[in-house]
Amino acid sequence: MNPRSLSSLRLLVGEGPVWDQRSNRLLCVDIERHNIHRIDPVTGNSETKSMERQPAALGLCRSGRLIIGKVDGVFLTNFGSEISNKLCNPISDQPFARLNDGKVAPDGSFWVSSMQNNVSSNGEPKDITNDIGGYYRIDAEGNVDQLVPNELGITNTLAWSPDEKYFFYADSVHSKIYRAESNGTDLVNTEIFNSDFDRGVPDGSAMDVEGYLWNCRWGGSCVVRFSPDGRVDQVVEIPATNITSCAFGGADNKTLFVTSAQYGIEADQLARNPLEGAIFAINTPVAGMEVSEFAD
Repeated sequence: MNPRSLSSLRLLVGEGPVWDQRSNRLLCVDIERHNIHRIDPVTGNSETKSMERQPAALGLCRSGRLIIGKVDGVFLTNFGSEISNKLCNPISDQPFARLNDGKVAPDGSFWVSSMQNNVSSNGEPKDITNDIGGYYRIDAEGNVDQLVPNELGITNTLAWSPDEKYFFYADSVHSKIYRAESNGTDLVNTEIFNSDFDRGVPDGSAMDVEGYLWNCRWGGSCVVRFSPDGRVDQVVEIPATNITSCAFGGADNKTLFVTSAQYGIEADQLARNPLEGAIFAINTPVAGMEVSEFAD
């Protein structure tokens, strides 16, 4: 499996890829440049939607709108519109937190995670000093259920097993991927799924139809495919350093789209490797799970 660069875009913090089968386009965010991109994988051409605050997570809605987890709340919008309607802010009582990864669940709700804000007002990185990250479920009316207590470092990964029995999530600070039994708004019997893969730390993930988890590795220059019991099945090398997230898409849902980030990489390294921050496409022998849409 040889990754290819999808377009000329180079993202500062690429995240939240999702395949829109209605338009046959890939959408993703660039958190620190406050942008949402929509890319034609055939031509590489892209459109950009600018946001007032950093978009961190992205999902499709049944209505055709987008649901966006921004640093300060969850919003509904259309790609071509300047208007965003706030649905809720699950961390309104947490002044030192921001929203991070998010994804639409199989039941049509939106699940989103939080973490300590690690970016200063001038855009410079800040150290993570407290484990205050958690996970939340949001329904179409904006009702919020807390799924995981606020005791994680940098929250990443949201994925469900094909039978929807298990939910997978990660803590990048402590380099652990967890698996919990999912029962509506409750997560029970949480256990460590993997904590011994030593290349980088876990970031975003995607699930394939065979129940294997494809996990991106920040600082690890790869995507690793974990078997349903947490063992390393294969490693796909990516020609960039900080690999952030991935999503299946394409005509047969067998293309893995992978985002990366230039954030934190020195200028000389960026000069040596022009693919830092690129979006990649990988043809895989297995299809991914179908994209769920928010029940708005």
